[in-house]
Amino acid sequence: MIDIGLNLASGQFKNDRCQVIQNAQKAGVTGFILTGTSLKDSDIVLNETNKHSHIMRSTYGVHPHVASELIDDKKLLEQAKHKNVVAIGECGLDYDRMRSTKDEQIKALEIQLNVAQKLNKPVFLHIRPKIGEEKIVMNDFVHIYKKYNCRGVVHCFTGNRTMLDTLLNMGLFIGLTGWVADKKRGQELSKIVKYIPEDKIMIETDAPYLTPQNMPKELFKRRNEPKFLKYVLEAVSGCYKMSSEEMEEITDENVENLFKWRPEHE
Repeated sequence: MIDIGLNLASGQFKNDRCQVIQNAQKAGVTGFILTGTSLKDSDIVLNETNKHSHIMRSTYGVHPHVASELIDDKKLLEQAKHKNVVAIGECGLDYDRMRSTKDEQIKALEIQLNVAQKLNKPVFLHIRPKIGEEKIVMNDFVHIYKKYNCRGVVHCFTGNRTMLDTLLNMGLFIGLTGWVADKKRGQELSKIVKYIPEDKIMIETDAPYLTPQNMPKELFKRRNEPKFLKYVLEAVSGCYKMSSEEMEEITDENVENLFKWRPEHE
């Protein structure tokens, strides 16, 4: 069971990162891909990965919220060459909160796609529209992405069927979080999960965010942790009407196919 999206650089994990990983391993998580969301945080997670490279890999990049910090590709290109960096990102477009301008987001996305293409590494994508304006963000994303020869995964997918079909037609993998188990916000998503081909699906916690709502109440915490990945796995398995064991095998294989990595067993 591999968590492809863990924000271990988050301040919420500052005081207990090692314990968080140990607890997740006890809960059956065998591997972690740590998410880089800024140049600073990408350095932090790469450092963590280097200390635990048998079970960890990381991404390196800049989230659309802080797109303005990516002026050129110099540091990104140099750091992303590292053997323990398996993807470029978290990069993409976020037209919901708009913490960076559209022009800044587009520029940062193009820089990161270009680096991914140069290094022959996949991209770890973030695509979030303003509700009711899905077509706007998708039109911009498709226009940009098709100019590059990149593979990738759209992490924390929460979109509609039209968005899903577009992304799948582009050959992208889809990362699912505890959102699938949210009876209010995830109702539409849970209905369309079954349309994701088995060879294109991955699971993640996006911890410390998006705590799965299908957890037993006595375990529920405001801070999500990778040890709760099994509840994401259960929710996704239920959408396919298969066992968690079958889904775990499928998603682990997909991780290896995209990221060219499988965690080592001690």
